[in-house]
Amino acid sequence: MGGPTNLAELLAEVTKITDMTLDENAMNSLKCQIRVNPLHRAMQSVLIDNKEKVSISPRPALCPVNNQNEKMLDNMLTAEGIVVPGCDPSHVADIKREPDFNRELNSVQNDLNQEIGACHKRRAEFSETVSNVIRSQGEFRPITHKDIECMSNMVSHKFQKVIECAKQRSCENVTHLKRVYMDARRTRKNFSRQSTEILNNYFQAHITHPYPTEQEKEELARQCNISVGQVSNWFGNKRIRYKKMLSKEKSENERNAQRCAPQPMPCIPNPYMMQGYSMAPPFMLVPPNMPDYQQFVPKFEPPTTAGSSVSH
Repeated sequence: MGGPTNLAELLAEVTKITDMTLDENAMNSLKCQIRVNPLHRAMQSVLIDNKEKVSISPRPALCPVNNQNEKMLDNMLTAEGIVVPGCDPSHVADIKREPDFNRELNSVQNDLNQEIGACHKRRAEFSETVSNVIRSQGEFRPITHKDIECMSNMVSHKFQKVIECAKQRSCENVTHLKRVYMDARRTRKNFSRQSTEILNNYFQAHITHPYPTEQEKEELARQCNISVGQVSNWFGNKRIRYKKMLSKEKSENERNAQRCAPQPMPCIPNPYMMQGYSMAPPFMLVPPNMPDYQQFVPKFEPPTTAGSSVSH
């Protein structure tokens, strides 16, 4: 079977591959004819050069991986005691928590490690498959080593986004566990009478400065059989209640003082100081410009009797 003798026939044979059915025997036969053609390498080199110049199919630009976001997720997981693959185990926090919380946290870590391991395995397999397919097509298409590398980077980028989503879900699960186990309101436990008496005695003895030192807190915690943190919380609450009590007593004393204070006498106008009136006694006050009605009042003289003058 004779192969193509010139470049035009070779190009026609190459383009014929896209229109062929999936017949393995026919395709393999055509590929063998193209490979043995002496013009195959020269044509391949010319197509690659023209591709670089014309840029018919430019390489897709990869979106930059948000390393900052992934680093933040890694820091959050390591702070909660979860060992993230690829991170330094020495940075993982060692925190003492409830057994139930630790059991759930270990389950989250196992799920994350399994998912990340599966992503790495699938990425390697998929990258190898894509590279093999591209190399096989590179015999008949203008595909360079940069194209293969770009495609491998795209595959890695996609799987890295999957890993980042897995870390995000793990962080959300840890947040939910903390809300359930750590942030749940615990029932309040009152101290014993002896512990309360010891703390109150210290508070009354240091009423001017009720701020115990760390050594005194440790001693009080030992005497009351409680933790140092509980001692600190008790004194903080006690100081707040004491200040509120003092403020309330001060307000009540001020109200009582205002209620018991003598009230000022009502201001009575002084008739002698009123404008338009004379300084005469009140019964003789006559407003100005008033007629003298006394001239119209008849005057009565006391009666006189004949024997009013008695001789002694």
